[in-house]
Amino acid sequence: MLGPALSYDMPLLTAGQYPKFLSKLPYSLSSNYGGYCLCGTIAALCYYFARRGRENRRVILYFLGALALSLGPIFPASWPLYGAIRSPDPWYRILFLLNTVVIVSGGYLTVRSVSRRMQLGIAILAFAIMIPGAEKTRRLWADMTASAEREGKFYLSNPDKTLLSEQVAWWFIPGVHQMYQVKTPHYVLLKDLSDVEPGTTLWRFRDGEFVREVWGRRADP
Repeated sequence: MLGPALSYDMPLLTAGQYPKFLSKLPYSLSSNYGGYCLCGTIAALCYYFARRGRENRRVILYFLGALALSLGPIFPASWPLYGAIRSPDPWYRILFLLNTVVIVSGGYLTVRSVSRRMQLGIAILAFAIMIPGAEKTRRLWADMTASAEREGKFYLSNPDKTLLSEQVAWWFIPGVHQMYQVKTPHYVLLKDLSDVEPGTTLWRFRDGEFVREVWGRRADP
């Protein structure tokens, strides 16, 4: 899915933006700032492990090489994460391989480098950081699922009304349209809103119900 041979309808990060993007990645590890603590702990383990012998340094080089290889494929799709790294939305999926390498390597270094008591302390720290982030992600995805279900049902039940879809996964409503073989498209995606003619009547979800809105000014429900 994320290879250099594919084309992406999004800008690439500039040379100045990419280091800032890399500095934000620890947040994605736990969906909170505790990810920086985890990354700092892993960096300390790398240093301690590498000092114990030449063979250990080779292991650290393998770890760093795997990290570099994991960063390569996601570069073309890094733009959506650059400004929204704090939201564990569907774009977090492109970091799955990178964060898996970090977590597995951190676990390996913990087992190989420190005592059982220290291992237990690091494990407790990791769970204390990761569990709130997992709950934050669960709530977000539950809300997104409910929102998608609402929009899908409204789209299928109201073929005479143009839906303004506000899904982060913008391909959802086009997928519903194709799956249910709706004859005439009657949706506008949030990313395409700038192309809508002023005066077009749209329907969007607000305050617990779908309301009518004329693009360019708000109308009565």
